[in-house]
Amino acid sequence: MTLRHAVFVFYKFFFRDNPLLRRVFQVKKTRRIRFGVLSGWRFYSALSDGLWMSLGLYERDGQRWLRGHLAGNPNFIAIDAGSYLGFYSLLIARLLHQTGGGTVYAFDPNPENIACVQRSAAANPDAKVVTVCKALGSHCGSICGSVGREISMVNLSLAAAADSPRFEIVTLDSLFESGQLPRADFLKIDVDGFEVELLRGAERLLAACRPRILIELHTHALAIGAHDLLATHGYAFTDLTGHVVSRDSLAKAPMAFDMWCEPSPKPAQAIA
Repeated sequence: MTLRHAVFVFYKFFFRDNPLLRRVFQVKKTRRIRFGVLSGWRFYSALSDGLWMSLGLYERDGQRWLRGHLAGNPNFIAIDAGSYLGFYSLLIARLLHQTGGGTVYAFDPNPENIACVQRSAAANPDAKVVTVCKALGSHCGSICGSVGREISMVNLSLAAAADSPRFEIVTLDSLFESGQLPRADFLKIDVDGFEVELLRGAERLLAACRPRILIELHTHALAIGAHDLLATHGYAFTDLTGHVVSRDSLAKAPMAFDMWCEPSPKPAQAIA
């Protein structure tokens, strides 16, 4: 049993089912991160939601990969689509600060999550983060969804019941074409099954800006759909060990699979 599994079992059987200790774990506060790329920075959350984030042990493969593949500049724009509590927003902000600068736009439809991102960003003076309390998808307007009981993730649905909570939704293309989003150099996408919808609403931005993308894929069908859409825009794909990801291999990939998407160079404009 790994240390992570041991801690989870201890939490599940000794804390989660104990009303008094459960209440302690639901108290939100700012804590100093002890490990990982964000070591030394501060993170605001309840331990019931963000225990591994607060320790800095969350998604270590993603942390290592971005540390080796993300470099900023003063005009660099990164988008954290599905920011949740903001761990990746802070991670990207720190890497950009260390390598030349840039701004992170953090999108999440849950106001409670956005409030956590704002508190975390404010606790770290070098974090340049702009928060947007909206979902990203293939249309503008509103959409039904639900918020998890144990954790505050929002699950969006195109076919939810009419009495489900509604959230504001926009497309990246609409923000880009209206000038609200000046450009996009990097996208991190973790939207729990809504990844293809998001990409459909970002095709003009993908063509114009050629951002690199880190995307978490949640079903085989959605993984293949995301691959096919991005392939039409000239993207190549690897996993977080650097191995090439093919369309066929996605049919066997584990869920919550992280895929790195690298754009081909934009063709030079012909001179008349």
